[in-house]
Amino acid sequence: MRIDSISSSSILDRIQPEPKVKGSSFLNVAKSVLGAVADTAIDSAVPGDINALLEKQMAMQMMMLQTSMISNVSKTQHEASMAPVRNIRAG
Repeated sequence: MRIDSISSSSILDRIQPEPKVKGSSFLNVAKSVLGAVADTAIDSAVPGDINALLEKQMAMQMMMLQTSMISNVSKTQHEASMAPVRNIRAG
C-alpha cells in the first residue's frame, strides 16, 4: 500500500489521541490518606525512642510507596503512548 493512496477515511484518521496527564491528583490523595493513617498510628502510647524509630520507618515506607506508585504510573503512560505506534507497525 502506498502512502499516496491513503484516503482521509483511513485508519489513521480514526486513531484517538491519548489524553495528557494533568497533575498528580491521585498521588496527592494517596499521600493525604496514608499520612492520616500514619499520624493515627504514631499517636498511640509508645515510648519516645521507639516512637522516633517508628516515625522513621513510616517515612521510609511512605517514600517506597510513592516511588512505586510513580513508577507504575510512568510505565502505564509509556505503554499507552506506545500502543498507537504498535498498531501502526502491525497494520
